[in-house]
Amino acid sequence: MSPLVRRIAIISAWVAFITAAPILIIYSLGHKITPNSPIPVAVGNFIIRTNPSNASVFVNEKEYSKSPTEVRSLLPGNYKINISKEGYRDWQKNLPIEGTMVTDVMHVKLIPNEIEEDITRGNVIDYSISPKEEWLVVTEGTSKGKQLRILQLSKFTQEGILSKLQISQKDNLTFSWSPNETHLILTLKRKDNKKDYLINIQTGEYQLLNLGEIIGWVPNDENKLVVKEKNKITLAPVISSISSNPVVISSSVSSFAYGDGGYIIAEKDDQKKTVLNEFYSNGDKKSSIPLPQDVSEISFLTVSPFGDIALLSGPKQKMYIWRSDSQKWQQISEHADSLKWSPSGKELLWSETEFDIWVLNLREDRSPIEKMSSVLVGRFSNPIHDPSWYSDSQHILFFQNDTFKIIEVDPRDGHLVENLVSTNMGNSISRCLGNGNIIFMNAKRKDNPVLLRIFLLTANDRGLKIVY
Repeated sequence: MSPLVRRIAIISAWVAFITAAPILIIYSLGHKITPNSPIPVAVGNFIIRTNPSNASVFVNEKEYSKSPTEVRSLLPGNYKINISKEGYRDWQKNLPIEGTMVTDVMHVKLIPNEIEEDITRGNVIDYSISPKEEWLVVTEGTSKGKQLRILQLSKFTQEGILSKLQISQKDNLTFSWSPNETHLILTLKRKDNKKDYLINIQTGEYQLLNLGEIIGWVPNDENKLVVKEKNKITLAPVISSISSNPVVISSSVSSFAYGDGGYIIAEKDDQKKTVLNEFYSNGDKKSSIPLPQDVSEISFLTVSPFGDIALLSGPKQKMYIWRSDSQKWQQISEHADSLKWSPSGKELLWSETEFDIWVLNLREDRSPIEKMSSVLVGRFSNPIHDPSWYSDSQHILFFQNDTFKIIEVDPRDGHLVENLVSTNMGNSISRCLGNGNIIFMNAKRKDNPVLLRIFLLTANDRGLKIVY
């Protein structure tokens, strides 16, 4: 190569570099030059994740890679997102892109075209699945009333253990599992009458407990229960082989909640003023939390895993939130009911009437709902019951007109709602297990009460993942 040709090549390379460098820098800084404007425009990205994964992602009808995926360098504006997967209902929304921002589409739950269901057990009137998902307790109808059967959840088709405890058809049941799930408190209520029984999970043996109102178990203690009698809270031993004296925590309690390894109690001080006190699990006092000035009576308390507190106050059930990090109260609603923390503990679900569902985001950074803001997830023409969280903390399950439904919390372009199955009964209760791909509920099939199991994955996607 001659010196002249070499010089021309070097100069050409420098010209190309100098010309391309600004464009490369613009792109690296999240900008793009368009044919309509020589001025660089800031671009944004979509991050898309689905359950199940490996779904086809279309943005403005252009197909991208399978989920999970990131769609990059999109100009600001609204985009039509379609997600599809064989065997599932299509998902579609119009979502915005802002310059230099990432739009999260992180919790797309695809619903099978046909919900697969099976009858776990027949003749089931009531049921409870233990918190660790190891045990299943069912009550079955008999000619004389109900009988209690204890089963391992992984062996739900077996006979299990049949307890000799007799239960009337008129009894309403509630269950409370001990921390290590060795025992169960079964409470039978009929009008103003109440009886509490301690059930041994391994044997089915039972004993009647003569206590007050049982709130639950002492954390990490298989022997003690938290009991309320009139205005007194006591930690009471329940297993006769272990001798221990009752411990009185409070004698003027108005409301109680479990906290982080202990308790939060609203009680009266010496001046008859309502105060909020924290206690360790053994009953020792930990600290006090100042109440809002306009809160004089507390009817309900609940505490998140992060130590955030939600309370209801007064005849109107006004809702207040205490953020443990900011140490401040904020009124959220003039009336609230059915408060439930999400599985992540970062959001709170409640209802203001039997026709609506609300959600407050306290701590989730990647939520489409701003922190300490609330949204109306749904307002319905017919009453709903048993609203509860789906496992991803971004969907809510509920019943309406005997139909089991799921609704998306994301308010962008509307809250998507899907019908799942019909229960054919008006008092069903659902239980979402593990990652949410199995849900149990009581239902009727051919006019017979059953324990129903439904799958939110197709058989192809389940593979060997389902163990119960």
